[in-house]
Amino acid sequence: MAGLAELAAVMMTGAQQRIDITAGNIGNVNTPGFRSRRVFAQLLDLRTGLPIGAAHITTAGATSIKVTGNPMDLAADKASVFQLRDAQGLHAVRSVQLHRDSDGHLVDGEGRLLQASGGGDVIIGAGDPTITRSGVVFVDGQPQARVGLFRADGDGVLDGNDAGQVMQGQLVPSDVDMATEMTELTRAGRYAETGAKVFQIYDDLLGRASSMLGSLAR
Repeated sequence: MAGLAELAAVMMTGAQQRIDITAGNIGNVNTPGFRSRRVFAQLLDLRTGLPIGAAHITTAGATSIKVTGNPMDLAADKASVFQLRDAQGLHAVRSVQLHRDSDGHLVDGEGRLLQASGGGDVIIGAGDPTITRSGVVFVDGQPQARVGLFRADGDGVLDGNDAGQVMQGQLVPSDVDMATEMTELTRAGRYAETGAKVFQIYDDLLGRASSMLGSLAR
């Protein structure tokens, strides 16, 4: 009967995990470059009939490019990413919506600073920038900085024959599909209901076993 309790616990945990991940996907439906996450339940161990672990998470890739015409919207090609800096460290993103702050930094909606090719923050003068495919930033015809393009695996700056490309006025949209997320929420609810029923069965069997043992002891 312990196996029933473990099975129910894994099912309830998996349901909560699905709900948490789906909520995260929905919250990032408008985040450029966001890749939705999915949970796939692991199979039972055929030798014991017990769960061999919780669900694992996979990530789907966003591949489409959307032309916005906004000079502060940037996308990197598939082989590269941009890096943004905040108090927690560096964050790799394939696409980002930026604005210029009062000090000239290019900043995203979360206050993270775009990083330059040679290190440090990208800082430019006032005006709409023109950014070349190689990442050089021009304002009023004058070069001001160069946007860093980094390997998608985070290992070093891209340059030479490996150089990636910056696509200005374009975004990689979020790949979150609301219909899919609603389906995931429905599945999570069903898993939770099934887990609760398994717990009920376990509790009922435990009660019957206790009654039988009590009868035998008399």
